[in-house]
Amino acid sequence: MKKILYAVLMLFTATALVTSCNDDDDSQRYSQTSAADAEGTYVGELSFSYTDPTSGNEVSGTESATLVVTMKENYVVNVELITSSDSKSAVANISTSSAGYPFANKSTDSSNGFNTTFAGLVDNDGIATINYTLESRVGRKQVLADYEFVGKKQ
Repeated sequence: MKKILYAVLMLFTATALVTSCNDDDDSQRYSQTSAADAEGTYVGELSFSYTDPTSGNEVSGTESATLVVTMKENYVVNVELITSSDSKSAVANISTSSAGYPFANKSTDSSNGFNTTFAGLVDNDGIATINYTLESRVGRKQVLADYEFVGKKQ
């Protein structure tokens, strides 16, 4: 009976030893911090759409744009969206996910150059997207204009 008990105990110990080992080296998954990995210049198009409050027609268009992501701290980036007619800049928190590097700024105070909340993603293929909605008024009517930038890292 003792031999069986020792054999079972030894088998259990050996199994526990083998299954408790982790051969994944998570430190090698990303080269740097999220901010450093996402940093770069992305060239693409900014699309917009809104409903004209006077006619009720849908208005949309695109223009060339550049998104510049620069590292401020390990998990904070400065996001600057540049078009031929405008430039918006604000800081954003950035993290790491399986899809890439999501970033966002949920503040609407004066430090946010977008004057609204925004969110974006730099994916693992070097494609950056950013989405935001601007609110304005024409008389008593509220106008919501949706913007989306999509660009490739240069």
